[in-house]
Amino acid sequence: MRIISAPVKGIAYFQFDYDPAVIAVARSIPSHRKWDDEHKHWRFKATEPAIRHILKYCPSCKVDAGIADFLKSREDQRANARSEQSKASGATASEIRDHKFKTKPFDHQAEAFLRSRDMESFALFMEQGTGKTKVAIDNAAYLFAKGEIDSLVVACPNSVKTNWAFDELEAHLPDWVNYDVAYWEATANKKEKLALEELSNPNGNFKILIVNIEGLSTERATKFALNFCKLRNPMLVIDESSRIKKYGAARSKTCRHMAKHCKYRRIMTGTPVTQGPLDLYSQMAVLDEHILGYSSYYSFRGRYAVMGGWENKMIIGYQNLEELTETIEPYSYRILKKDCLDIPEKIYQKVYVQHTKEQKRAYANMRKNMLTDLADGTVASASIALVKLQRFQQINSNFIKNEFDKEVVIDTAKNPRLDALCEILESHGGKAIIWARYKYDVKEITERLNKEFGRGCAASFFGETSTQERTDIRKRFQNSGDELDFFVGNPAAGGIGLTLTAASLVIYYSNDFSLESRLQSEDRAHRIGQVKNVTYIDLVTPNTIDEKIVSALREKRDMAALVNKDNVGQWI
Repeated sequence: MRIISAPVKGIAYFQFDYDPAVIAVARSIPSHRKWDDEHKHWRFKATEPAIRHILKYCPSCKVDAGIADFLKSREDQRANARSEQSKASGATASEIRDHKFKTKPFDHQAEAFLRSRDMESFALFMEQGTGKTKVAIDNAAYLFAKGEIDSLVVACPNSVKTNWAFDELEAHLPDWVNYDVAYWEATANKKEKLALEELSNPNGNFKILIVNIEGLSTERATKFALNFCKLRNPMLVIDESSRIKKYGAARSKTCRHMAKHCKYRRIMTGTPVTQGPLDLYSQMAVLDEHILGYSSYYSFRGRYAVMGGWENKMIIGYQNLEELTETIEPYSYRILKKDCLDIPEKIYQKVYVQHTKEQKRAYANMRKNMLTDLADGTVASASIALVKLQRFQQINSNFIKNEFDKEVVIDTAKNPRLDALCEILESHGGKAIIWARYKYDVKEITERLNKEFGRGCAASFFGETSTQERTDIRKRFQNSGDELDFFVGNPAAGGIGLTLTAASLVIYYSNDFSLESRLQSEDRAHRIGQVKNVTYIDLVTPNTIDEKIVSALREKRDMAALVNKDNVGQWI
């Protein structure tokens, strides 16, 4: 019985005499596997978990020199990674004398810097607001100074690409680094095109390309980013890597292709597992597929998820999580704000808003229709259920979409939710962030606030807001002397990566179903630089879907993962 290396790299053969027990082991190898009838052996993808699976259940099995060398290389890599982590543990900024920072790091940032700076693959799982962007920029400067890289490519949410280009780099990249920076824009103007062209100028400057993760689903952005990686020697940073947690998504595939051309790779997010531990698979694959060691998502799921439900296709629990934590620990750094920063605690409140008669009637009719659809089997999937639930949220905001997908106001005489918002802001007397899920709400809120509190006091930040407008709004809002007091945004557009610490009040006019969206948007105000208590107010209409959504999100549960076609009636 033996495992031998195949001529094809990454493939191995499992050879043994006929034995039903060993055949069962071969059939359960956690990797791509196939019986080769011609050569009478099992052919499989030579991953570490696959090999160790065989050795665990067949301890007398021999391995050839190639397999032994592979296993030793993996053990040595982990040992080296653990050594780096051990040396950096508990480090302080004052202990770092071989790198000149532009801005002095907090001690937890100094530790993250030391842990990651010489690692080829590393994950900064630092909670929002703890300054992971600075760590990544310091790391890039360090590697550039050593001659290890000549460029940096950042894939980040669209809402923060200008934040990277104009704020973060200026604040943290040392002055001794001469650099050229450009960000990808699908409809670039002349200035933006010139900046992109300058990245190919062989002037010796550190070249920085920033591309929005969403754009990596398109052919043009993908081609440009891949060419940049192939022609240069960049470090790759995936900012908010939870955006690539779906392994088969086009953007995830592009990030993996880019990573193959980058010796140094970083992923960053404060919410790596919003829907469960399986979120890690695609993210870690960008760093190094050998870290987790599974050749497919399904073999990874088989190890760490418990399946059940209809046809055994539903994830009903998780297993072996201590093992998973130990596996990624040498290649990651996790820190929470409560463990490293003297930032005031978050304060949560609810303000209840009653329906008008017209809204109450519309909600009751919608509920009746929904229950009828459920009984008839019209709601055939969780995705359909979630879409239908949005209708109830819209009624709470005093509008509904008709058959032509146009917004129709329910009560033209009164909008109690808007009235409640204005009352809260009037008593607050300072800057505030208002999050609203729907474009219609964002526009209505902005118009009402500019009317109530003075033209120019409120600005909209959502999908239709241009790149330049986003930059201006962000800077004006953070300027204490500017008249812009109210940042009215959609969490999908503005809830990630922005620093909005000028606000000490955050109001959720309507909530997204996503836990990640909620956590990210909360931390725009609650992060480094905040000196006041931050109050979070949810506007809630009693006995409606609002109560269920807010309850789920505050209990750190992702509503999008909780709803299915069988329980949707409970949410309304």
